[in-house]
Amino acid sequence: MNKKLNVGLWVVQVLLALVFLMSGGMKLTAPVADLIAQGMTWAEGREWLPRFIGASEVLGALGLIIPAATRIMPK
Repeated sequence: MNKKLNVGLWVVQVLLALVFLMSGGMKLTAPVADLIAQGMTWAEGREWLPRFIGASEVLGALGLIIPAATRIMPK
């Protein structure tokens, strides 16, 4: 693979992973009342849903970085 393409792919993966990590971390750590006040009205009455979505986003961030960092080739 071309070196510039490889560097560009890493930059995009890291930026996307950071977005997922920040968004998921907020949903995992913030109180549900604060999330509802920020406009996430879908979380009313379902306190488990933002936690589940946050955990999924954090796992997605790890899934973007770990395969490339360990050089495991996805099939």
